[in-house]
Amino acid sequence: MKKYELTKETKSIGETTIYRIRSLKTFGSIKEGDLGGFVEKERNLSHFGDSWISGEASVFGNATILSNAQIGDNVRIFGNASVLGRAKVLGAIKIYGNATIYGNADLDGSFEVCDHARIYGTINVSGFACIHGHADIRGNVDIDGSADIGGYTKLRGTVRFGGINELNFDREKEG
Repeated sequence: MKKYELTKETKSIGETTIYRIRSLKTFGSIKEGDLGGFVEKERNLSHFGDSWISGEASVFGNATILSNAQIGDNVRIFGNASVLGRAKVLGAIKIYGNATIYGNADLDGSFEVCDHARIYGTINVSGFACIHGHADIRGNVDIDGSADIGGYTKLRGTVRFGGINELNFDREKEG
């Protein structure tokens, strides 16, 4: 059984029409009849698990929300981006390109995750970060403030930093 339907309420983002969703059943904290955020097509939000898009959040293009991921506020996810697991994405974040967010990631703020960036684990990101390139963040990481993380940067283990930071590593040369 489907867990949501597309309503007739629409918005346009450029030339793309997106549709507000409505829950067809009760699951997780969502009640039957609750209105959610916006999708371009049903492929954007899985009918399995407790994943949900709320508020004015929008998912379009080939982007997908899977498993138990929660998307809200004014988040925009597009391109080929994926958010899955128990990830929670709030604020005014843009996730696009081939970026992937999964695990217990908790993102809130006004920043971008794009290109081929991957965020996995118990990750807390807030503030005005830009995570791009082939950045790979996993483990138990807290990022707060104005962080620019790109190139082939890898953050692993327990990492905490705030303020103004820039991490941008080139690919290691193979010998």
